[in-house]
Amino acid sequence: MDLHAVCCSLLLLSCTGVCFGQEVLLPERINRAVGENVVITPIRIPDPPHHIIRWRFNEISILSGPPSGIIIQPPYTDRVILDPTTLALELRSLTENDTGLYFLTIDTPTNPFTGVTSLQVFEKISGVALTGPTNDLIEGVSSATLSCNANGTIYSAEWMKDNQKLSASDSITFSNDNRSVMISPVRRTDSGEYKCTLSNPISSDTATYRMIVNFGPDNVIIDGPVEMEEGNKLTLSCRSESTPNASYKWMFNGTLPEVNTAVFTVEQTTFMDTGNYTCMASNHVTRRDASGSHVLVVKEKGSMGGGGESLSAGAIAGIVIGVLLGVAGIAGLIFYFVKGRK
Repeated sequence: MDLHAVCCSLLLLSCTGVCFGQEVLLPERINRAVGENVVITPIRIPDPPHHIIRWRFNEISILSGPPSGIIIQPPYTDRVILDPTTLALELRSLTENDTGLYFLTIDTPTNPFTGVTSLQVFEKISGVALTGPTNDLIEGVSSATLSCNANGTIYSAEWMKDNQKLSASDSITFSNDNRSVMISPVRRTDSGEYKCTLSNPISSDTATYRMIVNFGPDNVIIDGPVEMEEGNKLTLSCRSESTPNASYKWMFNGTLPEVNTAVFTVEQTTFMDTGNYTCMASNHVTRRDASGSHVLVVKEKGSMGGGGESLSAGAIAGIVIGVLLGVAGIAGLIFYFVKGRK
């Protein structure tokens, strides 16, 4: 036999097994829940005959022996079944302690072959609860911590706000395990519905929490006419940005007309209704106040018809100042008259 033939023979011998498909191939990874059963079925096994078969968990023997006389070790006597044809191992009533590596070794007349797979047993996630602050949150002052907890084997946590992924920022910080988030300080844009989803490879569960950030009042605006004819009805509406809704009070030319609603009305206006209207907004939670002003000029009946020009802002302001000075002058004359009579 020449050298070339010898080399070819050695190569064929070294390839015996894998080169001709003689191997034990098991699934790469298997995930199951606590209490379930699992069947680990080999994807490929060597051709018969099989002299000895051995299944083991890590370094612990599960069963061994020739196919016709398998011996199951005591810890697994009532928990495992072997399919003598496929050599699949069924393991019942799984616990987290069954997590680990499983080896199948088959001895053939020529060589032993071994395959390995990983089994991970998880407790299903249940009872997810998302908790947050129970006190009133005030914009720019308060901080909020949301915490997500559940029963089961937790591998990951995902946060959403108003169905959008919640990400870290200068005011939002996540814990190392991602199961809690701190917002400091809270802003009005932090109001909304938060969702926390805890999961593992076999299960997941979600909880929600609605957060309300109190703010304002800001941007007090009065809607209404700036000029109108006498005898017409006046309606002024006050609005502001506030959570909760603000309460309102009105002031007219420095006096309180005892109107405590968002709408100020005068059924029939006269010249005396010309002046400065102030709306004062208050938030009982934030304990903050804000106000807005509106100038109204009441004109002679019929003066605004027939395409007449409207007064400019400067003219309106001049009239208001004149009215206020007139009111002050009248008050001075009354004071002088009363004093002179004493």
